[in-house]
Amino acid sequence: MQTTCYFDDFLLYYKKAKILEDRNFGVLPLGTKCDDPLMDNITIYDTIHRKYAGFSNMLQQLWYGSENPKVHHRVNEYDELRHRWDRTTWLYVFLVHRLTGSGASFQHDHGFRNTILPSFADKCNEIDCMTEVIRRWNVPMYTSIGNQIPAFPKPKEGYANGGKYYICEFSPQMARDLMNWFNANGGTKGIREVVDWCLDWNTEHGCKRFKFVLTAFVMDIAEYMPDLVDPRSHANYGKNALESLDLMFTPDEGKPRNDAFHDEVMDFLCDTVGGMPYDVEDVLCDSIRYWENYIPKGYGHLTLEQIPNRSTIIDHPRHISYDNHVTVPMEPVKQTTKLF
Repeated sequence: MQTTCYFDDFLLYYKKAKILEDRNFGVLPLGTKCDDPLMDNITIYDTIHRKYAGFSNMLQQLWYGSENPKVHHRVNEYDELRHRWDRTTWLYVFLVHRLTGSGASFQHDHGFRNTILPSFADKCNEIDCMTEVIRRWNVPMYTSIGNQIPAFPKPKEGYANGGKYYICEFSPQMARDLMNWFNANGGTKGIREVVDWCLDWNTEHGCKRFKFVLTAFVMDIAEYMPDLVDPRSHANYGKNALESLDLMFTPDEGKPRNDAFHDEVMDFLCDTVGGMPYDVEDVLCDSIRYWENYIPKGYGHLTLEQIPNRSTIIDHPRHISYDNHVTVPMEPVKQTTKLF
């Protein structure tokens, strides 16, 4: 395989994102910038570890409490949860978070929008209490920005929608069955193996195969319970990650762009940046947005000088701003600070 100019630019992006992540952790001063206007002003470009991405904010806050690596998200009211909830309950919480859209908004409340999880923390010690909270919930608990809400089964009597029906009737049993499977089989499993188990479980119970959210769910297990799921194992690739990989690498002549090729280049990329596949997969999803100069809704207050990226790729098609900043490609902004 050969690398392209996108590979070189990805390495620059990765290093700038690390600067911003270190700032979020308090390793660097709070006002630290990476000298890339898009990344400095749009908060979705500030991480190189999936666990610390915005769509995991709520889980991270519940798990770490006052020890949250993101200093601006530290809260002490959740300090006891890591020990109060047993592992099966945590599996259920991970699953609810992903099934409801991960609290994603790409705005100021990214990772927290419409989330029901704080009510679990306030009221519940186990799954049955959580399902009762969901049954009584009468305000929004879903988001669909950057996430795929699953094709839930049709609700049975007593449920207003298929989401509540699946989350209250199917998800508790999946969490319990999965924990029993871990306990019965022993050893650490690969991400793909566990995702396949979850997909097959859904099929066996007459439900659609929710590959997007169930992959995210299994990655959460790898992050918080690495003795159950190996975080170093290969993960499934999302559409955006595959697009980034195909821009960055070309196969040798006569070889196809297939699953084996994507695993090969992922291994090469992980070795290059020193990351694990599921972390790098998440960064790849952000990098394609970066090359498109993607600006989510909610940033209409930014000026034209605050939104262009400083990518070395000058001819990649740009995403039209939701707030009508620009409707034609912007000129790239020259890097002014030596980062490395």
